[in-house]
Parts: sequence; C-alpha cells; structure tokens
Amino acid sequence: MMKERFLQYLEHEKRFSKHTLTAYKSDLEQFLNFLDITFDVKTPSEATHLQVRSWTCLLYTSDAADEEDS
Repeated sequence: MMKERFLQYLEHEKRFSKHTLTAYKSDLEQFLNFLDITFDVKTPSEATHLQVRSWTCLLYTSDAADEEDS
C-alpha cells in the first residue's frame, strides 16, 4: 500500500514521467524484496537505518563490480 501511494504521489504531485515511475517502481520492489529476504522486514517503516545502509552498500559494491567488468 505504501509503495502504491508513493508512486501515485510521484505521478500526480511531482508529475514524473512514466519511464521514471517504472524505474522507481523497480527500485522499490528490489529494495522491499531485499528487506524481506535478508532481514525478514515486511514494510519499509520497520527497517532500521543500518538495514537501509546495507542496501546502499550492496548497490555500491554491485556498481563497483560492474565498472571493473567494463
């Protein structure tokens, strides 16, 4: 529910493009899946700052690995 409300906010209030909304939706789904699988956290409001930080670290290391492959 929270995800849908946030995406509606971005679409109607911020007037983000469909492509941007698709990217945000994908990112949010990946983040929520990460929280659920890694920490058994079901909603973003349950996440701690350390859990969010671990997600950003994972993204950073993934980006660094992609750059090494280039």
